[in-house]
Amino acid sequence: MASARRHVAVISGWLLLCLLSASSAFGGTVFNLESCNLGPIGDWSVGPPPGPPPGCDGWYTPQGQNTAPGTVHAYSSFPPIVAVDPAGGNNVLVLTGDVSGDTQIYDRAQHNFTFSSAAAWTFTDDLSVVNLNSSGNSYGTNYIGGFSVLAAAFNSAQAAFIVDYAWDDSSASSTWSPIFWVSDANGDDLAAVSLGSAWPGFSQNHWYNETTVFDLNSNRILLVSITDLTTNQTYTDSPTGWYMAGGAAGPTSEPNAFRFSGLGRNNGFLVDNVGLDPVPEPATLFLMGTGFIALLVFRRR
Repeated sequence: MASARRHVAVISGWLLLCLLSASSAFGGTVFNLESCNLGPIGDWSVGPPPGPPPGCDGWYTPQGQNTAPGTVHAYSSFPPIVAVDPAGGNNVLVLTGDVSGDTQIYDRAQHNFTFSSAAAWTFTDDLSVVNLNSSGNSYGTNYIGGFSVLAAAFNSAQAAFIVDYAWDDSSASSTWSPIFWVSDANGDDLAAVSLGSAWPGFSQNHWYNETTVFDLNSNRILLVSITDLTTNQTYTDSPTGWYMAGGAAGPTSEPNAFRFSGLGRNNGFLVDNVGLDPVPEPATLFLMGTGFIALLVFRRR
């Protein structure tokens, strides 16, 4: 019975990805780094939004305690430590971290976005994680970095949902896995959710494309997927009961930004080819019915 539900989730995920691919003409936004000057991303130094940030192509360093700027690097400055994104251009966003006394410092890069222009969105990005210690035997902290969709004020932020990336163990050859911080229908925080044995540990210094589909009307995460950019093998899941902050009642503040963060002195979290696409209504309705389809199969079995 559990196997039946897993098969339905995988099939549903593949069908939705096909629908999303077919709908690419619906329109979207790409947040690349090619027009950025190399070096740290600028912060917002003269009052709160609105107004264009001083960073590159809309990227900026958010204000907040324990925050340092993410940095734009050229791929050509990294070999042989960091692999080049097969789908990338010349530049890559690099986020690490540091420790000052007992305080953890996070590299952060943020971009504002008007999510209210559509009900559901597909967020994609290419990502890679790497141990930046040349000796290859120290990881600093277990958590490597994270991504969040959030409601951002000038001096504070409320995350709608967070995806963290963590080493699977402390060995020098360790793989990594995504960990999702989501809520239940009542708006109560769920424990950190991983996708278990259905998803493998992912290799360091290797590039993947990540896809997250979320719906603002139902306040749910509808699909998560990771594709190996070398082999094109895709791992996907259509989770049930994954709500964003606020649960089924909806958020207290609508999201209006997204953020990447890096953590740990020797951890490198690399990001490229960030994109946001509105999801056409047929695809949204299809995926929201996935749980019902799975339930029917489960009951029939």
